[in-house]
Amino acid sequence: MRRLAFLLLTLVFATPVRAEDPAPAPAPAPEPPAAPDEPAAPAPDEGGEGAEPPPAPPRTDLPRVGRVRGQRVNVRVGPRIGGRPVTQVDDGEVVRVIEQLPGWVGVFLPRGFKVAVADEYVQVVDPDTVVVTADRLTLRLDPPPTAGADPGPAFADRVERGTRLVRIEPAAPGWTWVVAPEAVRVYIHADYVDDAPSDLADAESGERAIETARSRRKAWIQELSDARIENRRRRAESALRDALGTVQEGLHHARNEGGFDRAPIVVLANQLDQALDTTKDAPPPLRRVATALREDLEGEIALRVARKDAAIARARGLDPGPDPLPAPRVSQVRLTGVLKFEPVPGWRTGGAWILWTGNEPTHVVQLTAGMPLPHPDLKDFEGTVHTYIGKQPGERLFGLPVVDLAKIE
Repeated sequence: MRRLAFLLLTLVFATPVRAEDPAPAPAPAPEPPAAPDEPAAPAPDEGGEGAEPPPAPPRTDLPRVGRVRGQRVNVRVGPRIGGRPVTQVDDGEVVRVIEQLPGWVGVFLPRGFKVAVADEYVQVVDPDTVVVTADRLTLRLDPPPTAGADPGPAFADRVERGTRLVRIEPAAPGWTWVVAPEAVRVYIHADYVDDAPSDLADAESGERAIETARSRRKAWIQELSDARIENRRRRAESALRDALGTVQEGLHHARNEGGFDRAPIVVLANQLDQALDTTKDAPPPLRRVATALREDLEGEIALRVARKDAAIARARGLDPGPDPLPAPRVSQVRLTGVLKFEPVPGWRTGGAWILWTGNEPTHVVQLTAGMPLPHPDLKDFEGTVHTYIGKQPGERLFGLPVVDLAKIE
């Protein structure tokens, strides 16, 4: 039995396997699921060449011209939400994209916005311009709230020495607001800037759009300059009118008091000189009136010196000479010119009617003896050429001879 079993086992294991029986194929591995938002692999088409290539990615060449989409889009000093925006831009404004960040773009704005600079690193050239005196000047979003405090956030780009900046106004003690140069980058959220608008895709169209925006920037700066000049003119005009009134009032009182002390007149002359020095932006016609008053003050000083010399001569028994203050001479005058009312806030009557011949003030006119008033009867003749007939009593006002009007033709 044992021998029979052994023979059976030997026959079983010695039987060869047939070559035509393939080995069982391994089970295919399961295909991994596609990642979220991942496109499926394209299936081959009938021609065997594969699907069309996917669309080209967005432009990434820098710099490039983009366009803002959205109203009142915030422009920030850095690529982050938070803090006060530098400025806001509206739909359709063009920008030059110079930096691409996740979710943000750094841009140059061909338009104006203000930044703060420390006064110690700039030098004032004129009321509208400063020049940078530091090697690389940092521009700030805000001046420090108090002396010694940390200043506001800084812009990424700095300004080189010698650059001229348009001055706006003082920002805080030791700081000045200026117009930021165009080449100072700011940041806009990428969702609000078109990368490649179809009408700006080629370089020539983009540059034309940038130049148009720069023209608007130049116009804005010119308007700013014009407004500042006008404000300075108005402030200077008001200050000079106040000085005219105060000085004329002082001269009127000094003449009423008489005497030969020239000190009060010298004080008035110095006061008017200071006003003329600090109001160079006042209108030229008003400055000519002030100059005439200044000459009248010099005449009053000379008159008082002559009075004093005459008094000393009489005290010493010497001949004092002719009276330095003759009686007022009354003469008939006939004058042709334009009548304008000059308000003088510091003077008690509020101003005077001044007769102009060409571009020069020649006389102060009044309807009755005494101080000139803004008389309604004269208003109808303001600004047009007429002939004025009256008497010239020899008095002077604002440095000009006074005429009592009798008739206007």
